[in-house]
Amino acid sequence: MGISPAQAGGNGMIAPCKHLNHDKTAYPQLELRTEGEITYWYRPYETQNKRCQYCKIKRFRINNYVNCYEPGYCNEYEVRE
Repeated sequence: MGISPAQAGGNGMIAPCKHLNHDKTAYPQLELRTEGEITYWYRPYETQNKRCQYCKIKRFRINNYVNCYEPGYCNEYEVRE
């Protein structure tokens, strides 16, 4: 099941944050997946929060992975150009 822009942000206007870490060499044990407009890390070994993001600035995991696609959820959010 994919993620619609309405589910991701409510206004249909979503854009990834420029601080998302989608470097496959950084997390070789994870799968990088895309559903619709959302790219996220998939952690198959987890029972909860299988989908997540990693932030280059804060260097931590973000469990609500769609928050990195709309301003207002994270102070560090900046649109990727």
